[in-house]
Amino acid sequence: TARIEVPKSVKAPLHKGENMGRIVYEIDHTEIGSVDLISPQDIPRGGFFRTIIDGVLRFFAFIFGQT
Repeated sequence: TARIEVPKSVKAPLHKGENMGRIVYEIDHTEIGSVDLISPQDIPRGGFFRTIIDGVLRFFAFIFGQT
């Protein structure tokens, strides 16, 4: 089986080559290998309005238990 391990949320900025998580491969609950999930490019921080919208969305996700 394969299991994806990533944080619940990732905040920008991200830099090209930054580790964002990993995929773990298992047989009978024994890890046989893994692959890092790497950012393929720089991802800049959002502008003012993007930051406000993301904050509102995170607030409602927290209120309704989606985090």
